[in-house]
Amino acid sequence: MKKNNQKAVNNSSRKIVRITIFSILLIYVAWIGAWVIEQTIESHSVLLSTSMSRFFYWSGMKLLLWILPAFFIIRVSKQKNFKVMDFKRLPSAIIWGVGSGLILGAITIITKLFTYQPIFSFSLSWSLLSGVIVSLILEEILFRGAILSVLK
Repeated sequence: MKKNNQKAVNNSSRKIVRITIFSILLIYVAWIGAWVIEQTIESHSVLLSTSMSRFFYWSGMKLLLWILPAFFIIRVSKQKNFKVMDFKRLPSAIIWGVGSGLILGAITIITKLFTYQPIFSFSLSWSLLSGVIVSLILEEILFRGAILSVLK
């Protein structure tokens, strides 16, 4: 009896892992599609001509292509939403975000030095809000939490 229960649990776990991996692959393909759609809209209309319109487009895509699938994975794996959104990981997410930002910033500065462009042209924008605030909260905490907790 114990062997049958353990076998059923293992089969269920494998199924959840397969669904999770397939979901990740599907998300990446859909994200590429979102970029293609964005480029097409940009080249054929003025809908995405402002920073704010691009912010809302990409925030919607993040919700549709990252957050909803994360909740789907959480539901399939029968986990609790708040357990997955473990805010204990927030400091490490911030460290990774800051570290990645510093590396990308250094690459940008080096590129600007070699192309004789102004090094610092900082401005507050919707893109900054989307890239720093929305991405950190939605993608790092929720999506990675859903994926990592399933694959443990």
